[in-house]
Amino acid sequence: MDRVAMGGSVVEKPSGRGFVLTAWLVVYSIGALAVGVMLVVHAIQELDNGRTLPIPVALLILGLLGEAIGLTGLWLWQRWGLSLLLISVVVGLVGSVAGEVSGLVTAGRVVWVGLFVFALMPRWELFRA
Repeated sequence: MDRVAMGGSVVEKPSGRGFVLTAWLVVYSIGALAVGVMLVVHAIQELDNGRTLPIPVALLILGLLGEAIGLTGLWLWQRWGLSLLLISVVVGLVGSVAGEVSGLVTAGRVVWVGLFVFALMPRWELFRA
């Protein structure tokens, strides 16, 4: 670990991503990919049957696309990845609520992102602006 001066005090700077942050990024990426594939399959079925894509499904797909880009940014140590991830989660949550998704699923997503922010904060200084 490196020592970094912050606000007059010296703190230990983490030397790398760490197990928890890496595991979170991998699990979230796999989950977002799985849900995205399911939504795209659903969207293709809707469009093949001559129906239009419901707004909640379109919002969920848009949110997942943003999450995938945000996760890529975070994997590459870019701070903008967190902003994009949070915006995308909000867009996905709007789609979830509009599509009458269970409140438990919606709350689970909020908790999941909250845990990520908790795991990220000790390594925030490693990310590039």
